Amino acid sequence: KPRTCRTQSRDIQFGTINARSAVQKSSLIQDVINSNKLDILVITETWFRPDMPDAILNGSAPCNFNIMHEFRSNGRGGGISVIYRSNISVRRLNITANHLTYERLSFKFTIGSARLNIVAVYRPPPAPTTEFYTELSDLIDEVALQSGHFVLVGDINCPGRTETEIDNKLSSLLQDYNLRQRVDSPTHISNSATSNDSL
Repeated sequence: KPRTCRTQSRDIQFGTINARSAVQKSSLIQDVINSNKLDILVITETWFRPDMPDAILNGSAPCNFNIMHEFRSNGRGGGISVIYRSNISVRRLNITANHLTYERLSFKFTIGSARLNIVAVYRPPPAPTTEFYTELSDLIDEVALQSGHFVLVGDINCPGRTETEIDNKLSSLLQDYNLRQRVDSPTHISNSATSNDSL
């Protein structure tokens, strides 16, 4: 379900999905963007690699949209991309906080006089470690120093006890930073259970 980010100049329709390989899903991804009238879509687990042809790497972006990638540095899978309308100014954010336990794509976007600093995160299973929470806290500390509003988005695989909750430790960390969980319905469905593991 798309979320609205309100800026001083206009509302921005924002979405995120876990593609579990976007390599052959460009038409489906374009349909998600167009049918939900999204301005920005973050995709986790793209499975894109830098040696793939441009037709694959850029094929998920509809006409009048741009795409930016962060490839997994080693191994298969992973990767994060952001697709955004070409009339939105998007630039990478230079973040130095360690991220050995998760992948990230950090960017700022400006529209009119409004600026959002967005960090898209993908943390693969299994259960999160203390190191992950330390790294996530360090990330938030660093981004909080940037001018503009902060949005943390992605798939971090920290489900809670019920299908609509996130992990208690994550919930406490978000509260400590005055961040609000915007996802309020299950985001992961399997044969045995449903859970909320996205921000």
